[in-house]
Amino acid sequence: MDDLNFKDDWDDIPDRGILPEDIKGRIWSGVRKRTLNRSRVPIKKLMAASIVLFIGVAIYYAAFNPDAFITLEYACLETYDDSVQFLRLPDGSRVWINENTKLKYPKTFNGDRRTVTLEGEAYFEVAKNDKKPFVIKSKKITMHTEGGTFQLNTRASKEKVWVANGTVLVDGVILKGGDTGIYEGRTRGILKQTSIFNEPIWKQRIMDVEGYTLAEILKRLKKDYQFDVAYKHDSIKSIKLRGTLIKQPLDSMLITLSYALKLDITSTKHLENSYTITVKPVVTNN
Repeated sequence: MDDLNFKDDWDDIPDRGILPEDIKGRIWSGVRKRTLNRSRVPIKKLMAASIVLFIGVAIYYAAFNPDAFITLEYACLETYDDSVQFLRLPDGSRVWINENTKLKYPKTFNGDRRTVTLEGEAYFEVAKNDKKPFVIKSKKITMHTEGGTFQLNTRASKEKVWVANGTVLVDGVILKGGDTGIYEGRTRGILKQTSIFNEPIWKQRIMDVEGYTLAEILKRLKKDYQFDVAYKHDSIKSIKLRGTLIKQPLDSMLITLSYALKLDITSTKHLENSYTITVKPVVTNN
């Protein structure tokens, strides 16, 4: 039996594709030494032994890499110049993605990890789950956290992470709220520093309003805009919002809210920067 034909027989073994190429290559090298290079040993016996070895390695690999055999369907969100996007991941984690950034993530988080890949800059609010760590991979570093808030910039030559709260493990270095981790290319390690965390300005361009009431959102807007509001009916305050709200001039945002919630938001007569909110009347066709 020549080398080529025997390799074809090996490739016909069921489930041969469940292991990574490097491991399959090492197994094949071992099989070859015990078969083609040892003509005195019966080929069929060694093929059977090799199959047992293959299955044994597969079980071992699965035990230490529980996600290895899970097929994941991935999605990718990419931003461009002057474009900031908001994404809610399958586990409820929230991500603000800065311009010229690419985030790859699975459509469902199967297995025992929640793994995403980042190229660029993003702000994460990771939903806590101590049984399924959240993992972020970039070109130079790998981060693990069970939950927390942090900003990661992978664009610069020195990749950098700012932690607002929670605990983050970056290539073996533990970072907590108020810590900054900087990737040092010279040492290929993480330099840990203490700094004051400030929410990035670009992140503030998009408000996640999902599940908040109208009164709560307007209260948040009052921190940035000077205005007063009067509700014709108290029930209007508790209207729940969905989606996101792009930060714009106040009038533009109020128009957006009025259309989305079917409300009338009008300037109050004789009062500057004051608005009255009423429910739009139902129009009936007689």
